[in-house]
Amino acid sequence: MAKSDYADLPADALKDIEDREGRTVAAVIPLRYDSRFEMRPVRDARGKIMQDAEGNPRVESQEVHWVKWGKRGDPKHGGEDRISTVRKDRELWPALKPGYEAWLRGQDAPVNGTPLEAWPAMTSAEQIYALKARNIRSVEDMALATDADLDGIGMHARKLREAAQYYVKAKDQAGAAESMRQQKAEVDNLSLRNSELEEQMKAMQEQLRALTAAKATPPAPKQRAA
Repeated sequence: MAKSDYADLPADALKDIEDREGRTVAAVIPLRYDSRFEMRPVRDARGKIMQDAEGNPRVESQEVHWVKWGKRGDPKHGGEDRISTVRKDRELWPALKPGYEAWLRGQDAPVNGTPLEAWPAMTSAEQIYALKARNIRSVEDMALATDADLDGIGMHARKLREAAQYYVKAKDQAGAAESMRQQKAEVDNLSLRNSELEEQMKAMQEQLRALTAAKATPPAPKQRAA
């Protein structure tokens, strides 16, 4: 799809689309986290593998966290690896870290944006199922989907993508309008406080002038008794 097809999307969304060919935050989503027990070497405080009495490496069963991930819109591509490995991947880890932290807390992996279930354009459970099967789980995912991502889905997928793009645009505009409203309210509140401070300063200056004038006025002479 040509870049002009996404002309209404924000610049950061366009950047995500341009990066989709790599393993980027825009393209990669976590599918499953799990815990497995593996025989792993025992290391000392310095990281050196310890040995048993016969000089062989000591091993023990250790809990190891794994993650399975996929590419948005393409269920055939993805991977599976230990968390300790993907932590070192500067492209994968930003996409997988939020879901991993949620999994450690016993929560579901967060959805990037508005869930499909909350989008009025979704008229049936079959639509949602078909999109999730392609790792498209939110309106924002749908807005970023390419033609290749939507091939084989049917059900007017490209029309849904167009609707998703307008939804994201309207949402961004609404967020910007709300931000501007809050900023204006803060400015108005600051202006009101400045006006109140000015009135207080004027009152204090009047009091100070009155006190100064009172001190500068000589007392009236005392009258002698007849």
